[in-house]
Amino acid sequence: MTRFGFGLEKIGLVCLQRPLTSIAMIFLTCIIAFYGLLHLTFDGDPGQVFRADNAVSRATDRQIKAFPFDGEQLILLVESKKRYTAKQLEAIRALHLEIQFIDGVTGVSSIFSAREKVDKNGNTPTILPSDLPAEKDIPALLEKLYGHPLIGDLMLSKDLTSSMIIISFQATGTGLEGVAKSLNEVRQLTELVAPPAGLDIVQTGVMAIRYDVLKSLNQDVHKLNVAGALLAIAVCFVFFRNMRLVIISAIPPLIAVLWLLGVFGLTDRPVTAMNNVLPTLVLVIAFCDALHMVQTIRRGLALGKNIKDAVRKAVIDVGPACAMTSLTTMVACASLILSSSNAVREFGAAGAGSVFLAFIAVITLVPALSMILLKNYQVKETKSDHFNNALDRVSGAIWRFVETRTTAISVVSLIALVVSGYAYFNTGTNYDYRHFLSQASPANRAIDKIDEKFGGADVFSILVETQTASVSPPPILVAAHRKLEKVSGIRFVFSFITALDWLGTTDTNDADAVADVIARLPKGFRDRIVSRDNKTWLMTIYIPNETAAQTRIALDRIELELGPIRTAHPDAMLSISGGIARSAYSSPLVIGGLKFSLAVAVLITILMVGIFVRSMKFALLSAVPNLLPLTLVAAGLYATGNTFSLIGVLALTIAFGIAIDNTIHVVNRLQIEKQGRSLPEALSRTLSKTGPVLFAATLLLASGMVVTKLSQLPSIRTFGNYMSVVLVLALFAAVIVLPALILMTEKLKGNSDEN
Repeated sequence: MTRFGFGLEKIGLVCLQRPLTSIAMIFLTCIIAFYGLLHLTFDGDPGQVFRADNAVSRATDRQIKAFPFDGEQLILLVESKKRYTAKQLEAIRALHLEIQFIDGVTGVSSIFSAREKVDKNGNTPTILPSDLPAEKDIPALLEKLYGHPLIGDLMLSKDLTSSMIIISFQATGTGLEGVAKSLNEVRQLTELVAPPAGLDIVQTGVMAIRYDVLKSLNQDVHKLNVAGALLAIAVCFVFFRNMRLVIISAIPPLIAVLWLLGVFGLTDRPVTAMNNVLPTLVLVIAFCDALHMVQTIRRGLALGKNIKDAVRKAVIDVGPACAMTSLTTMVACASLILSSSNAVREFGAAGAGSVFLAFIAVITLVPALSMILLKNYQVKETKSDHFNNALDRVSGAIWRFVETRTTAISVVSLIALVVSGYAYFNTGTNYDYRHFLSQASPANRAIDKIDEKFGGADVFSILVETQTASVSPPPILVAAHRKLEKVSGIRFVFSFITALDWLGTTDTNDADAVADVIARLPKGFRDRIVSRDNKTWLMTIYIPNETAAQTRIALDRIELELGPIRTAHPDAMLSISGGIARSAYSSPLVIGGLKFSLAVAVLITILMVGIFVRSMKFALLSAVPNLLPLTLVAAGLYATGNTFSLIGVLALTIAFGIAIDNTIHVVNRLQIEKQGRSLPEALSRTLSKTGPVLFAATLLLASGMVVTKLSQLPSIRTFGNYMSVVLVLALFAAVIVLPALILMTEKLKGNSDEN
């Protein structure tokens, strides 16, 4: 009989011989892991995923290097039910002034930053005077303010009911505590000022959004793992109806999660909006492997074996399959290392390591705990076990269905694979950074309001790089600014040219005039539009919030506008840059690369099955039931006009690694059962023994994925949806399609032999 698993199952035999020593060693590792858990950190920047090797991404890196001043921005959306009154303007002024004294604030801009053009005395008085006029004159003052080139549609809405206060902070790192402190200090000020004036103030912008992601990740680590563990324990209890068996099944997954989070803390690897799903994944994988092993131990005890022989039998029979399933899932995760995104590569490596930890926890603890907790255990089979009896009946009904409709199932499966495979390769990709943001977040909802009232909430940059330093703005910047401010779909173009227009300076080659403009700029303002060495100039473009695909269309149109300008000024570089632009152009490369990685994982894992069972026939047969769940999901997306998202392809990759586990357990049991039996009889016994466990394991896996619905992040919920659908489809493919194909090949072989 062919065995596979690289001998990793022998670890369980060692723990079987030394259960107390094994548990003591694992306890020591748990202490170390708990120490790491106390140092766990979080990173709420989903944009790190798209650091790919393309022109826009490289330009974005050069922008960050040229403008290192840029810390973090917080935007306060200040809304009134009617146009602003004098009392409300006074409240906004007070808030503007007080915010400047908050620790870490490097600059504040609002409607009170607006100034008149230079007067005859060389002064630039503020448009909103220190003593506001009578209430009847406020509307005219607001209209004048809206007409200011730096204010209208940038900081003040056309209906004069909303404005923005932009606060710049020093970089606070990736921790939750520092961001929370700064946001709380601003919130305390707004709560003092806003209600008495009848204003509604919402925090948004990069800083507020990142905080919401960090907070959601922090909550998810606790909420999802606790809920997933409770659900999995409940499924195990219903299946085993014995607390000792539940404890043996539950402790390895919980320890595997502790190890994983401990490793994250010890290696300073932060929890992100991507790898946040790994603890839940480890939990359900370990529970499933433990379920298979404990069920085999229980079956051995029911046949009258002593505890040591029953555990040994489980390790020898199921251990290799668990090792193999872990290896295939690790391969699926490791395939992500082929990605062009460093964040995805790290996710793949962490995923592979996580699955290995889950296997080690199960193969060591199940034998050791069983030897201690099941010494005097007696199996009590009872007819009242409705759950297991129902699973037995379902498994029997499935076999009868497969046996009587073998040809139909095989033909339909192959046709479905071809049709849905076409859909897989023709389904597009897309990305929306808001899928990584909490939908319940006021900061997220404020993006829609900014889009509605200001014409665009997203920002990208045009990077102008010259070979020589110059105090005056280069001609290419002037040409690009004038061109883009006339392009439809752009809300606002902001650069040094805007400042020149504001102060009425028309001659960009007049060094004295330009120097005068620079001297009048607000503190820190210069460093946001021109680098310290005067070689790099920055133009900021405001556009409506869209998905990556729609943004890419808008950027392509802008690229066409910039083409003639580049040709006319060959001595300088003009590049689109910024986080929004990077994700727009990198997302199809990264997501498309993930689709390629998935294809590689499919080929490797199917080849592994063939090598390990010494049969290429089984490898080819296993390809159909394992590909079908993936391609059927793609067919659903294709038919409904949807596309592959980043998190969707990640989920499919990992789901495939888990889904092939069902095939391995079926093939493993078939190898055991066909000793001296006909193929139909062996398949019948295989389904009767593996069917109930596979159904219970899938229920357990799906339960673990259902808890992702508790997350506030749409990306995590999407991950759970994809995983649940693929796992359920994979179950039916393993117990219906795979046996049908095996029987079909046997029939074809028989017919061939007869001929």
